[in-house]
Amino acid sequence: MTGTDDLIKGESGNAVKSDIAGQPGNAIKPYLSFLTLAAAILTVLVVLGILPTRRLAGEEAIVSMVAGCSFGFLAALLGTLPVLLARGQVASGTVPAVMMSILVRTSAVIILGFAAAQSGWFETKPLLIWLVLSHASLQVADIRFTKQVLYTSRS
Repeated sequence: MTGTDDLIKGESGNAVKSDIAGQPGNAIKPYLSFLTLAAAILTVLVVLGILPTRRLAGEEAIVSMVAGCSFGFLAALLGTLPVLLARGQVASGTVPAVMMSILVRTSAVIILGFAAAQSGWFETKPLLIWLVLSHASLQVADIRFTKQVLYTSRS
């Protein structure tokens, strides 16, 4: 299978992606799948991390852990926006969307992490550790979502 197998000729003769992107309502199923997988990943992170966090940083650090995971989830949600906006583009237009998704997600993590750390509402070390762990873990869901929306061919 070559890279051009995913392309078809549009009405104007330009190459157009042959995927779910061309169908307006078809991003709903992959998005719900993304949300489900992201929630499952965060649930596993919190369940596995609650005891070590409590033991190493105390009871107060649990709030910071949940906040860090929540901020990672919010960054992942923001990172899906460029991918959703790139549906239906020519194959060469999807690479900038993926790069923009990475930029949006990373920027959101940095901005949210900095703001939360400076706010004084959370313990800084557990907050930042769990923000980074959730950000890294949620990339699995983000990559899967991007692949489903931009690169899945329809038969």
